[in-house]
Amino acid sequence: MIDTLLTAMADPTRRRVLGRLEPLDAGRTLAVDDLFDDGDDDADRLRLRHVHLPKLAEADLVDWDREAARIGVGADFERALPLLRAAREVETGVGPGAGAASESGRAGR
Repeated sequence: MIDTLLTAMADPTRRRVLGRLEPLDAGRTLAVDDLFDDGDDDADRLRLRHVHLPKLAEADLVDWDREAARIGVGADFERALPLLRAAREVETGVGPGAGAASESGRAGR
C-alpha cells in the first residue's frame, strides 16, 4: 500500500490535485477544468487527463467520473493525507517536519 501511495504522489501535479481535494466534504466533487492553473497549456491539460488522473484513480486516491469530467476523494484518500501534508511541509519549508528534514539532511553531509 505504501508503495502505491508514494508512486501516485511522486509527481507535484498529482500532489496539487490531491491538495485541491483536501478541503472537500465527503461526496462533493470538483470539475476537472477547475484543476487547471492560468499558466497551464494544452500539453498540461492532456497530461492531467491521460497521465495524472488515471494514476490517482488507479491508486484509489481520487474518484474520477470521466463522462461528467468531475473528481472527488477516492477510497484511500484519507490514508494519503499524512503523506500529502508531510510532502507539503518539506516542499514549502513550513511546518514541524520541514525543519527536521532539513536538519537531518545537513547532519548527514
